[in-house]
Amino acid sequence: MATLFSYTVDSDTGFAPNPFHGVCTLACCKPVIRRKAKKGDYVIGHAGKGDGYRIIYAMKVTDKKTFNQYWNDENFRIKRPDMSAGGKKALGDNIYHWDDGLQEYRQEHSCHSNPDGTENLKNKRHDTKGDDYWVLISTNFVYWGRQSPKAPGFHMDIVKHGPGHRCRFDSKTVETFIKWFDRQKKGRLGMPTTPLPDPMPKPAGAGKQRKKC
Repeated sequence: MATLFSYTVDSDTGFAPNPFHGVCTLACCKPVIRRKAKKGDYVIGHAGKGDGYRIIYAMKVTDKKTFNQYWNDENFRIKRPDMSAGGKKALGDNIYHWDDGLQEYRQEHSCHSNPDGTENLKNKRHDTKGDDYWVLISTNFVYWGRQSPKAPGFHMDIVKHGPGHRCRFDSKTVETFIKWFDRQKKGRLGMPTTPLPDPMPKPAGAGKQRKKC
C-alpha cells in the first residue's frame, strides 16, 4: 500500500510546490516528506483553517532526485530560477548544488534567498535538513492553486492541522483517496493563490531577508 502524506501549504506562491513546465516538483520546504516519500507514494497539500482547508494540489511521486541530480539534469534546467525575468521563471525551485571547495550546498538567487541574491541561511538550513536531501518529482499530478475544487467527502479525514505532516492513515482512507485522485483531470489547472512575481533587477547591494515561500 502506498503512503499518503498530507500537509498545510503555508503560502501557495508556485515555488513549493512548483507546478510549472508540465512537472510538479517539491524541492524546498517539507524536508521530512521529501526524505521519506518514495516512488508511488502520494502527497496532498491543502490551505489552512482560515482558507477552509481547500485543496491546492495532489501528486503521485513518479521520481526522486538528489539536489545535484536535479541541478545537473538537462530536463530540469528550465526550473532554475531567473529572478530578473519575473513570472514563473522567478519561481524556479532548482536552487541547490554542491560546492566541492566549500563542502556545502550553494543556494542560488531564488524565492528562498535574500532579495540581493545572497544566501538565506535560515531557509537553506531548513531545506537541506537531515542526512538525505531529495527532490520529489511528479508527472502524475493535479494542481489547482487558487482554483480549488469542491473538497471530497473524506477531505477532513486527511487534513493536517498546524505544522508538520500526517502519513498514518488506515488502508481504506488511502484507497478512497487514490480512487478520487485517479478520477481527477491532471496537470496544472489553475494559478497560484499569490500573484506571480514581477521582474526584479539583478542582485546588487545588501537586502533584507525574503519572506519564506
